[in-house]
Amino acid sequence: MSISVNKAYLFFAGALLVSVGLYISTNPLNYVVSLGADGTTTLVSSIRVDIPLQVNLLSELRGMGGCLTMIGLFASLGAMVSKWQSNALMISTLVFSSFVIFRSLGMIVDGMPDGIVIFAYGIETLFASTGIALMLLKE
Repeated sequence: MSISVNKAYLFFAGALLVSVGLYISTNPLNYVVSLGADGTTTLVSSIRVDIPLQVNLLSELRGMGGCLTMIGLFASLGAMVSKWQSNALMISTLVFSSFVIFRSLGMIVDGMPDGIVIFAYGIETLFASTGIALMLLKE
């Protein structure tokens, strides 16, 4: 049995999005701390601002994580349900592309991040460019 490149892409994209989404939605404070915040303050445009982490911020992170989880589930289903494959490929590619575009904008406006964010940027760029290539090859 042969597995198509699109299905493999959707499987791995879905697994990544579900994993990251579940982590953010179930552990928003740990997510913030993993990005370099100390859990009681946040950074705004590379300037430390003492703002206590609010319930609203945690709720926003949970919502974002939940959104990534659902998109990841849809991508995973697209790997298994042929009639959803095209839409799942497009949505997954758009999600990864949006991260690349807006992280790039952030690098211009806010400065260069480091560590895990640069690693994530590389993975997102790989998935965005692969998705774009797969969509172009389909036409």
